[in-house]
Amino acid sequence: MYRVLIVDDNPLTLKLHVQLMESLGCEVRGESDGAAIEEIARAFKPDIAFLDVRLAHESGLEVGRRLRPLMQGGRIFALTALPPASIEAEAGQAGFAGVLRKPCPVQTFIDILHPDRQPARG
Repeated sequence: MYRVLIVDDNPLTLKLHVQLMESLGCEVRGESDGAAIEEIARAFKPDIAFLDVRLAHESGLEVGRRLRPLMQGGRIFALTALPPASIEAEAGQAGFAGVLRKPCPVQTFIDILHPDRQPARG
């Protein structure tokens, strides 16, 4: 399965996202800020990263810009409570694969982890 990095400065949101990814079979690293993102990425080697856009000390988009060269083909997603359209262009320029609006449905995370999976038919 995937190695997932989650950066969010809200402790409850971070905990919930970490638990969700673990329940989906991922190896997860959760961080409350992006201060040491380069060191963390080199050691952990994430396949997918979910970054809160509005971190306490810097923009999650800036963290993503620093993280992008270290992801080696991995995908980075922005998490935001803002309307996604307000940051999609900047996120795209920073190398993000997409922008997800919080709270994000569990199915969205499943679809990101399994992009080739066909939807269940009822």
